[in-house]
Amino acid sequence: MKEAQSLITIKMSIRKTIMFTVIVAYFYIQVCHGYHSCKDLKQGNPNLLSGEYTFYNGEGQTYKAFCEFYDKYGYMFISREATVAIKPTLIDYNTTEVLVKHQRTTGKQYDTIMNQISAKSSVPLSIQYNSYVDYTRPHNYETMQPYLYLGFLPRGVAKAKNVQGYKANGQDYTFKNCDRRPHSYIAFFFNPDHKDPTNYQLTCCYSDLMHHWLDTGKKASTYLNQCYFFQIEIHMGGCGGYAVNGFNTMEPVCGAALGMRFDI
Repeated sequence: MKEAQSLITIKMSIRKTIMFTVIVAYFYIQVCHGYHSCKDLKQGNPNLLSGEYTFYNGEGQTYKAFCEFYDKYGYMFISREATVAIKPTLIDYNTTEVLVKHQRTTGKQYDTIMNQISAKSSVPLSIQYNSYVDYTRPHNYETMQPYLYLGFLPRGVAKAKNVQGYKANGQDYTFKNCDRRPHSYIAFFFNPDHKDPTNYQLTCCYSDLMHHWLDTGKKASTYLNQCYFFQIEIHMGGCGGYAVNGFNTMEPVCGAALGMRFDI
């Protein structure tokens, strides 16, 4: 009898251990290994429509992002209200294309597909969070961080005196680097303290290249909430130009949103 009761006790103990393990594993998977990207979400739920969803950053923390879904691809936009570290590698973004939306003071929003210029199409785009590895540091780094960083040509390529620039909605917009300065990026600042940009844009180096991507923008297919539009800084150099939105011919631009493309 005692042996039977002991056996029952052992079995119950094993069952409790298994149940506890399952619960812990479920919690761990949901919190630390839930959906990291719009791509993951769409693959797990094929009938989902475009909209705002909650994602995990790989460290058990959540943030909001907007998913713009199409047939075999889409774009993921991070909310400016996100207060956790973002890991672009978990988003599994396409390195050949981004969708940059901008909003004007009229309230209208416009879409611009951006890529490397045709001559540099083999160079991958780089998207980083609060870092600029292989690129140059943005001017508003100290006061407006954190930021999303869209890097075009890395230092090793951008430091040459050659033709550089970006492609916007299928059109190459270029300049010739005049002094080997390797600036080739757009920074999207969360700017949680609502700081003003530095005065660098008042002394350097506005050019037509700074607004060509705006001029070619097409009416947005999907409108985003205000929290998806960031203060931006664009720098192409040397001799390509520098600008922040709200100044020069970018004065009517309230902000821009970075859409990271993913393929399904």
